[in-house]
Amino acid sequence: MNDDHRVKRSIPAILLASALALAPSATADTEGTTWFLGGGRTAGSPSELTIEQARERLGDRGADPRIDAVIQYSRDGVHTGGPFGAAVREGTANAVAVVEPGDIVIGYSQGAVIAQQLKKILAGDPAVTGADYAFVTFGDPTNGKGGEMPFMRRHRINLGDLLPPLTADDETVFTTTTVAQEYDRIADFPDRPWNLVAVYNSLLSAKDHLGYKLAWSDTTEAQRGQGVHFDDTQDRDRVITTERNSKGGSNIHVLVKSDTLPLTRPLRTGVSWLDRVVDAIDIPLRWIIDLGYHGVRA
Repeated sequence: MNDDHRVKRSIPAILLASALALAPSATADTEGTTWFLGGGRTAGSPSELTIEQARERLGDRGADPRIDAVIQYSRDGVHTGGPFGAAVREGTANAVAVVEPGDIVIGYSQGAVIAQQLKKILAGDPAVTGADYAFVTFGDPTNGKGGEMPFMRRHRINLGDLLPPLTADDETVFTTTTVAQEYDRIADFPDRPWNLVAVYNSLLSAKDHLGYKLAWSDTTEAQRGQGVHFDDTQDRDRVITTERNSKGGSNIHVLVKSDTLPLTRPLRTGVSWLDRVVDAIDIPLRWIIDLGYHGVRA
């Protein structure tokens, strides 16, 4: 069953706070651990990710941060010349060793691939229920509604060790929330590649893949329990699609709408009248670009 709707709320309310609140195990009285799996590292950077770096990645600030611990792995991949698949397998094994019932697993980029692998492993235990674990991913390349890996599989592009045999939409008893920034090449790639304008726009989206940092504000425990985070400076549109599967789980896809297009951002100078010209150019361009995508986008 699908439930598609457009909502307008603050970024923190929809992205991480709302995602946690929607998860069966993510209630205010949860005593489990919220784990973070980071994305691939750049060449020369250390593989170890500190808790401070993990919280900074998603803007997890305030007196009561939500991320409790980091699951470490090599974070090797395209940027380091290391084997992506081997790093994913290492991270998955490390996650299996520490995650327990009641925990929430948050994965970003390459870490999202690990979270999805972990989900599939845990779902294989017949004693596990949907309330035992919850998963939240950001910039997920396995995302079935725009992830680059399902796209490459559909078009028979062989990535060898890069391509895991699963997508974020695989049916499990768990609630999984996947958050994608609009036009992020990794998580929101056009599924009509003959629309070259849409493809080129997506290829310029490095800023969007790095843009999952949230502006959090302090709230009370009662507000947190309801997934309410207030930040009036970050009001944007997003599209939420909820799919309930045959095993009783839910896949919640959150598409965070972009105010600008990667294709025309270099034209934006901060000069108001020039930016208004770019805004006017964006209107027909966005219509053309969005023709490169299936599904609900508005």
